[in-house]
Amino acid sequence: MNLSQFFTSSTKITSSKEGNAKSEPKLKKYTNSKGKNELIDIPQFDKTSDTEKRTVRRKAKSSRQSSSKLIEESKSLNEPNNEKWEFPDFMKPEKRMDKHKHRPNNKEYDNRSLYISEAEFSKMTAGMIQYWKIKQNNMDKIVLFRRGLFYEAFNEDAIICHKYLDLNWTGVYHVGFPDKVLEKYAGILVSKGYRVIVIEQMETPREMKKRLKKAHEKKDKALKREVCQFFSRGITVDSKSYEARYLLAVYTDYSKTIGVVVLDIATLKIRLGQFDNDW
Repeated sequence: MNLSQFFTSSTKITSSKEGNAKSEPKLKKYTNSKGKNELIDIPQFDKTSDTEKRTVRRKAKSSRQSSSKLIEESKSLNEPNNEKWEFPDFMKPEKRMDKHKHRPNNKEYDNRSLYISEAEFSKMTAGMIQYWKIKQNNMDKIVLFRRGLFYEAFNEDAIICHKYLDLNWTGVYHVGFPDKVLEKYAGILVSKGYRVIVIEQMETPREMKKRLKKAHEKKDKALKREVCQFFSRGITVDSKSYEARYLLAVYTDYSKTIGVVVLDIATLKIRLGQFDNDW
């Protein structure tokens, strides 16, 4: 067997047309429970230098502007109910920590993770526990959470989706869109420099009821969900193009045998095999 047998169509290596995207505008202010405008960084998306951050803070303080335009627009949705637009306590700047309980000013701080106490989890619904168990280890990515025929985003992810996908607010820092436009919207976010992971439902409501009945569980449980898809500049598919896109991995033990794995990203097919090097 030789390498050419792994390919039934032409192989094409593609790369992003836009190259490395510049850091996107950051949300810098929000209104706290006391009604004061305070600065807030989104660390997992924040690539600005310390000098730029200080400049932004000075300008914000001197101009005495109202809270960020994004937040100001979003507040109008819930003004009749006087509902406060705030992040959960464990996400607020004064309480935020990574999974090792390091604060952002610690040099070992990991902005890819978030610490959430068991006390905080106890306040959540079963669905939100599922979401945060995954999100707390993927704070550097936008997480899209499947609910029925929709994908939903929350908090900082919702702000980004609201801005770049032109989505209406459906709640406090909560947006959603139909599942049929997933690839289109994920592609837009990737083009802006973000990475996206998708959480899918792994069972139907009927299957969940059977599972709970069999396990004799009476608590209100959520449908099983898992991370099933990942979008980035290196791994993305244009839904309008049907050309094969391959990822190739080659392994050798430095003898005659060479192993090859080929993944066709467009069809999600994997081809696996080996051959002897007769060069």
